[in-house]
Amino acid sequence: DARGRVTRLNRIAERLTGWGEAEADGRPVGEVFRIINEETRQPAVVPVDEVLRTGNIHGLANHTILIARDGTERPVADSAAPIRDREGRLIGVVLVFRDVTAEREAARALERMNAELEERVAQRTAELAGSERRFENLFEFAPDGMVMVDAAGKIVHVNRQTEQLFGWPRADLIGQPVEVLVPPSARGGHGALRADYAAHASPRAMGAAQPHLRAVRRDGSEFPAIISLSPVESERGLLVVASVRDVTDRHHLEAQFRQSQKMEAIGQLAGGVAHDFNNLLTVINGYAEMLSSQLPPDGPSRDAVREIEG
Repeated sequence: DARGRVTRLNRIAERLTGWGEAEADGRPVGEVFRIINEETRQPAVVPVDEVLRTGNIHGLANHTILIARDGTERPVADSAAPIRDREGRLIGVVLVFRDVTAEREAARALERMNAELEERVAQRTAELAGSERRFENLFEFAPDGMVMVDAAGKIVHVNRQTEQLFGWPRADLIGQPVEVLVPPSARGGHGALRADYAAHASPRAMGAAQPHLRAVRRDGSEFPAIISLSPVESERGLLVVASVRDVTDRHHLEAQFRQSQKMEAIGQLAGGVAHDFNNLLTVINGYAEMLSSQLPPDGPSRDAVREIEG
C-alpha cells in the first residue's frame, strides 16, 4: 500500500520469500522482500520504496539477491510499478519479481562453451604450424572430428573422432567426396571445401568458425555443427583441414536461454496487467465501502456489499 506495507502475495511470492500471505499482511515490504547486493552483501534498495518516493516504475539493480525467511538465497530480477486511483494519486505499488537462477546457469554455460570453442580454435591453429609429426598427433587425437580434403574435394585423411561422429569407418571415407559428410546445401560460404578454395581465401576467412551448418551421418541423420577450416601445406600440395564439432547440446542451451527471455517478457507484461487490474479493484472497493456506510447494519443489502468486499 501507500505506506509500503504488504497487502497481498501470490503463491510464487510466498514460495520465494518464505512468508505466507496471512503472516506478511501489514508488514513493511522490506521485511518480507529482503534483498542484498550479491557482490557487496549490503542491503539493497527495495524497488517499492523507490516507486513510493518517485512515483515511477523502478527495476531491480543487477546482482540482486533475495534472502528468504529461512535464509535461502536466490538471484532475482524485475520491477515495481505504481498503482494510482482515478485521480492519479499514488495509492500503492505492485512488485513483480522472479527467480533467475536457471537463466544465469544457462548464460554461464553458453559463455563457457564459447570461451572453450575460441580457446580450442586458437590453440589448434597455433599447433598446426608445428612439425608434421606433432600435427599428426594433434589431428588424430583432437576432441573434434578432423577431415583433410585435397584440391579435388576428396577426403584424404580423417581422425578417430570423425569415425565416431559420422559413423563411417576410416577406410570407407578415404577417397570419397567431402559431400558425404557435409552436403553442398549446408556449407554456406565454404564452397566445396576444396584446397583450391583455400588458395584464394583470406587467412581470416579460413580460420573463422562457421556456425549454423548441418552435417550428415552415415545413416542419413543430420546434426548441427560448427566447422573451422585451416589450409595446410603437405607433400601432396595444399590441403584443407576441416574441424567439425557437434553443437547439439549448445543449441539446446540456446533454446533454453531464449525461453527464459520469453518468460522475462511475460513477467513484464504481467506487471502491467497487475497495475491496471489493481486500479479497477481499487475503484470497486472504494464504492463498496461508500455503499456500506450508507446501509443499515443488517439485512440482505449489507450481505451483498460484504460479498463484493470479500
